[in-house]
Amino acid sequence: GRRPRVCRHLAAGAHHGGVHLGAVWGAGGMRRKRYLWLIVLLVVVLAVSIPLAVRREATFNGSSFGDRRSFHLSFSVMNTTESHDLALNAGETLSAALVSDGGTLAVTIQKGDDAPLFEGTDLTTQNFTVTAEETGTYTVSVTGRHAKGSFDITVQDDDGNQVI
Repeated sequence: GRRPRVCRHLAAGAHHGGVHLGAVWGAGGMRRKRYLWLIVLLVVVLAVSIPLAVRREATFNGSSFGDRRSFHLSFSVMNTTESHDLALNAGETLSAALVSDGGTLAVTIQKGDDAPLFEGTDLTTQNFTVTAEETGTYTVSVTGRHAKGSFDITVQDDDGNQVI
């Protein structure tokens, strides 16, 4: 049998096994090879970055509604802060019910830049009340991180009835 020829020169234009390398790569063969590597690199970068972008967390999946005297939140996913303003008269009481089915929840109730009327972090399921010291607009902010549950707060009269 015939033994294969060993070629010591593989420069463009040299012969290898009876095939002219210029015919395989053409005049711009090295340039095409570089572009091929750039395309492969781009595909790898996209293959890694697309799943990372898709895995971003949902910020809020649930319902939020309120009026001047109440605020209600119910959520299966909460990774944000939901806020609502309530109008309170001095001496009125806010009654809150918090249900935490997972994640962490924080609640702040504050009038403008005053010290918070209520501030709690890493809260678990609980009911609480707070009394407004001054008449004004109080902002209720609920912050969740991987949270699931609900939060309801209403203005109550002295007998514990919701004020409309």
